[in-house]
Amino acid sequence: KEKKRLLGCWHEKKGDIVSGQPQYDKELSFPSRWILAATNAMVSRASEAAHQFSYRKYVTEAFFEQLNRVEEYRSMVLDSEERCHVLLDLLNVWLCVLAPVIPHIAEELWERMHKDGYISLAVFPQYDNLYAETLLQKRFLDGVIGDVSNIQAALKRETASVFIYLAAAWKYKLFEMVYGLDDRSLKQIMARAKEDPELRTHLKDIARIAPDLVKLLAQEPAADIVLGFEAESETLLATKEYLSRRFGKDVSIFVENSDIYDPANRARRALPAKPAIYVE
Repeated sequence: KEKKRLLGCWHEKKGDIVSGQPQYDKELSFPSRWILAATNAMVSRASEAAHQFSYRKYVTEAFFEQLNRVEEYRSMVLDSEERCHVLLDLLNVWLCVLAPVIPHIAEELWERMHKDGYISLAVFPQYDNLYAETLLQKRFLDGVIGDVSNIQAALKRETASVFIYLAAAWKYKLFEMVYGLDDRSLKQIMARAKEDPELRTHLKDIARIAPDLVKLLAQEPAADIVLGFEAESETLLATKEYLSRRFGKDVSIFVENSDIYDPANRARRALPAKPAIYVE
């Protein structure tokens, strides 16, 4: 299996190099910004593994996990010019990290890219936090994909449409308020909500969702789980077509409290970082 993937990687990268790097002066899409950020993060983790003398961790991160990410990226972006441009940029970094793992293949690809000298003598890349914010956006997207997949598996029947409902903006405000509380009891949350003119109009809903917000905060730090309404919305809208292809269904994205199709009244369940989902 590993040999097959290795050969597949070899033929894939030869194809990218033969295609050449096209001129691409448009703004990069979200998937392209994500794969570049993910590659930079891989450099950091691989470097850490090297310092720990953990060969298995290094190979897993630099080859197998990165190959998974590149394969997913290819499925996310249909614009061949953008995809080729980004993959060749990515290769400049990835090959240097791969050289200790697959030295002969890396050396040949390096030569085909008309690079000077031997890759074995090239400087190991340094971590760059460019587009780092997209890593959290991708994590959010993966959570949505996982939730949809779980719902579909539980239904055990064919469906045609997926409806994703983002939480109303006031729920993100509530989340920030709850995050700042030392005492996250329902009594304290309700007392603080009554002090805010906007939240005061949603007290009944706050009493219903407060336990879920506290549970969400108990799982991980808020900075790691909640992007904010605009970032979550941007992520889903930027990947709507990809989600449709991935699920093989029509995907619609709505915001709670707007004029939306919601036959099962699912939108009211939406929370920051946890959109509500309905499949039919």
